[in-house]
Amino acid sequence: MLPFRPMMVLMAVIFGQRQAPEWQDVIVLRVEDAGGRLTEARIEADLHGAGVRLGDHVTLWGQYRGGVLIVRRGYNHSSGADIRMSASGGVTQVAQSFAILVIIVFLLIICSFMSSFRVFTPF
Repeated sequence: MLPFRPMMVLMAVIFGQRQAPEWQDVIVLRVEDAGGRLTEARIEADLHGAGVRLGDHVTLWGQYRGGVLIVRRGYNHSSGADIRMSASGGVTQVAQSFAILVIIVFLLIICSFMSSFRVFTPF
């Protein structure tokens, strides 16, 4: 069990105690689409660049989830500027993915050493 000690410590650090989730800004908009229908749009990130005000003409790109447009990008035609946003929490997901990849590579290296190991018999 001693050779796996560093891996156990690494897994405890990665998947152990979770910190309290950080608060995330959510902006809810009611927009009128080209057909004249009212649609709800959510911006679930911190805004950088142009903001959105009542009466602005905007173009929004994103995915529909449960009938609500989750905005990923936007353009404010009234101010002539991009609506840029940055999601929080992406760094921890990347770090966890990288750590899992390192663990898999470590296990593959150990397995390759164990499969090439042969017991020496003098006869």
